Amino acid sequence: MWSDVRRRSGSPPRNSTKSGRWYRADRRDCARCPLKARCLPKRAPSRRVQIVTNHAAILRARRKRAAWGEDDHAIYTRHRWQVEGAHGTAKTLHGLARAIRKGLENMKIQARMTAIGMNLKKLAAAVMLLVCSIMDMRAARPNPASAASNPKGKPHDRCERLVRAYLAAMEARDLPAARAMLAPGFAMVFPGDVRMTSLAQVLEWTAPAIAE
Repeated sequence: MWSDVRRRSGSPPRNSTKSGRWYRADRRDCARCPLKARCLPKRAPSRRVQIVTNHAAILRARRKRAAWGEDDHAIYTRHRWQVEGAHGTAKTLHGLARAIRKGLENMKIQARMTAIGMNLKKLAAAVMLLVCSIMDMRAARPNPASAASNPKGKPHDRCERLVRAYLAAMEARDLPAARAMLAPGFAMVFPGDVRMTSLAQVLEWTAPAIAE
């Protein structure tokens, strides 16, 4: 690789870092170069160039991208925001901008734990969306309580009206109307993991409180 970048009178790299190696040109070549004023910083005797460790892979990637067509650029533009958005979220909201512990293996663990946390949040959002969709479907079913009150309202409004109508019917002891609002196979879960699957169970469970 160095034979491709080393000039005829230049010297091989003298020092290397974690990110790559440095190449230093001969100062005599730089002294008579017509581009010296544009190429060298002030007070620099010669040009120094860093060749990164994966320099060959970078060149291959650049040549591959230079050969892209319009379809390839369109696909890249369409999908880039998804990848960049995930990386930005991991850095700004999940602490991936800074390593918690030293070492490559510890950084791998941190990155994997961050990915797991982000995926769990996406899964929770998907479950909540599914639950809301099921509630909307059930609320859209025709029933005596909500058929006459704005059937074109928002799904969440219909859900709220249905629950309020059911509670009002139970408070007024209008059991036929309350029973008509319950879908087949319904279940109510109360604090203490108390699960009710019929209106009779609800009445039996609330009977002591009503008697008082």
